[in-house]
Amino acid sequence: MLHVYGKPGCSKCEILKQQLNAKGITYQYYTHGQDWTTEWIQTLIPKNIRMLPIVLKDNDKGEKEYITDAQVNEILTKG
Repeated sequence: MLHVYGKPGCSKCEILKQQLNAKGITYQYYTHGQDWTTEWIQTLIPKNIRMLPIVLKDNDKGEKEYITDAQVNEILTKG
């Protein structure tokens, strides 16, 4: 499952949600300030990531791992 982290007013976040919905891809959306903090997410992602949305994917161990925009695009293409 995908975990999408965004914030209100984020157009890229809304576009990604629309694309995932259109492809029938299961995801959970989390809103900054309500569901997560910047400090918390920085423990899970590479230090150079500063743009939203941030996408994590459940790995084989049941842990969330960061995936790149290219990996998200691959998932959307296969969708």
